[in-house]
Amino acid sequence: MSILKIIQQRNAEVKPVSVDPQAIIPENLLAEDDIKNLAEAFQHEFPLTKIKSLQTEVYCSRLLPFADVLINNAYEIRFRAGLRDGLVLMEILNNLDFTSLSYNYNRQLEGNKVQPKSLLFIPENTSNIELLKADYIQITRNILETSIRSVANRGVRQ
Repeated sequence: MSILKIIQQRNAEVKPVSVDPQAIIPENLLAEDDIKNLAEAFQHEFPLTKIKSLQTEVYCSRLLPFADVLINNAYEIRFRAGLRDGLVLMEILNNLDFTSLSYNYNRQLEGNKVQPKSLLFIPENTSNIELLKADYIQITRNILETSIRSVANRGVRQ
């Protein structure tokens, strides 16, 4: 069986992504100093990633093999255009174990499951920037430690 047939078969079996369309991104959770602190922590944890800190957000270029990450009041995975195997990537992301995190997260998908634009992890009832920072770093580690790398390394459509 060809790889294409296997992927098509797998895509047909994919469970829907758990998405809360009512999830609202909290506003003004992070102060400018918090953003700077987050940027420094991500630069320390992921030194090969280009990190750009702005007043209201941290932008991590190519932090994930298939996406950039924008961090502010939510953890946003911004998928690259032309991404292959969107359904497989979404299934892997949906099945990741985040039970060790300090906060609960609603997920909000923008785009569609075949060609996602972004996936947001929106924290619920946050009160401690250090716990939030640790969660965002752990979310990144969990994603990087999965089989998602092998799927993502197939690249984008030409």
